Amino acid sequence: MNLEERLVALLGACPSMRVVLQIHAQVITNGLSKQPNFLTSRFIAFCSSSPLGDVRYARAVFDRVVRPSVFMWNSMIRGCSITGNLAANDGFSLYKRMHSENEAKPNSFTFNFVLKSCAAAVAVEEGKEVHAHVAKSGCFWSPHIRTTMVSMYVKCGEVSDAQQAFDEMTERSLVAWSALVSGYASAGMTTKALDLFRDMQLAGVTPDEVTLVGVISACAQAGALKMGRWVHAYVEKRTVQLDVVLGTALVDMYSKCGCIETARQLFVEMPRRDTMLWTCMIMGLAAHGLACDALEVFSQMKLENVRQDAVTFIAVLSACAHGGLVAEGKSCFDLMIKNGISPQVEHYACMVDLLCRAGQVDEAYEFVRDMPLKPNAVMWRTLLVACRNSGNVTMGEAIGKCLLEAEPFSGENYVLFSNLYAACSRWEEVGIVRKMMKQRRVKANPGCSSVEIDGVVLEFLKWDESYPRAKELYSVLHHLMLAVRNGGYDEFRTSAVLRDIGDEGDFLSERTAKRCF
Repeated sequence: MNLEERLVALLGACPSMRVVLQIHAQVITNGLSKQPNFLTSRFIAFCSSSPLGDVRYARAVFDRVVRPSVFMWNSMIRGCSITGNLAANDGFSLYKRMHSENEAKPNSFTFNFVLKSCAAAVAVEEGKEVHAHVAKSGCFWSPHIRTTMVSMYVKCGEVSDAQQAFDEMTERSLVAWSALVSGYASAGMTTKALDLFRDMQLAGVTPDEVTLVGVISACAQAGALKMGRWVHAYVEKRTVQLDVVLGTALVDMYSKCGCIETARQLFVEMPRRDTMLWTCMIMGLAAHGLACDALEVFSQMKLENVRQDAVTFIAVLSACAHGGLVAEGKSCFDLMIKNGISPQVEHYACMVDLLCRAGQVDEAYEFVRDMPLKPNAVMWRTLLVACRNSGNVTMGEAIGKCLLEAEPFSGENYVLFSNLYAACSRWEEVGIVRKMMKQRRVKANPGCSSVEIDGVVLEFLKWDESYPRAKELYSVLHHLMLAVRNGGYDEFRTSAVLRDIGDEGDFLSERTAKRCF
């Protein structure tokens, strides 16, 4: 066995980066570092991709090699996609350099690794350029590359491009199905996610944990309880391991679909509970108005020494806001800072919501003015609604102007601002806000609701007559509105807001159309 073979054997059994450096010293001493030999290739591959390696050191070695082999290029590009230690676009930069030097021809592994690198960097334009190169090469129909392409577009948020790449596949892998289902769920396109899952079943593809998490997330967003229960039953029937990720998705789904006790039971029965699962349970209880129960779970979380993160405190502060627990909310905010977690905009927004719900609008306004971060539109909207409810028009006017400066092209903001004036019958100011909205060509987006019937999720826009039985729906809706008003609904507030919106039915339609189904 010669020296190079001995060093290769040592590298294969290397226990740490320290030993790697010692081996590399032998490589340099014996003049083996500048040639694209097998030892140098293995050294670069180890340093760039191994958990024990150092991708920056691999890059330093790679840059000294004269005419690197395709294997070396691939090793470096792969390292950029999995380590995150280099600049986000280094994988694509290496690929461009490889492409321009034209000394090593990219192969299917190269395309696969560079697409993964683009996905890790959320670099969709670079990914599209690689897509074009793949189309010109002989690797276009490789199922592995097409699958990676679908995943890349999904991670970059381009689900339409992902769907197109998926449709062009002759062999659709489980990974491709899972990636697209998860992509639609993440994009809030729940109906498409559930439709794709049904297509997956018809195609005879057995879903894995990743697919099931994506489907459950879609069910949670759409309120599709029946489908969510079916997936849960599928998990139990197929003896799919209910790990913490899948368990968290189920707890979230049941919470958002109104089955908080089922969610709680699942939470209790989970053999292992991480920070995300605890946070999900707290958030679910908060959304159901069970503030004291949410704080009790938070106390239990602390007793079990589970790490709390920034999202945990958003959930806790949200619970305090829903329950009107001002003192407890302030205490949790102080505890977060004491634990070394710097408050973000979301935490400040929760505190503003907490104070506004408790009727402490002046303190909330002062809190926003004194906070070290720039207030976002959510905070201004919360304050504006609170001013409308308390009749504080003077403060509301100042807040409304700040809101329109922060988000001048959101129709919702103009509607809320005009509601402030409409609530006290100041119709001239309502007209001014409406005129401003028209001059800026801003339109309010129509409300959209979804409901599950017989396992099918239906979506509809406000006063949309394009779906079947629309006339029957609105007939029942009309009688419901009459019943609400006859039941003693606050006519003053209703009429004020109706005048602002401009259509007598709009005020109640968004809240009652879904129930009407």
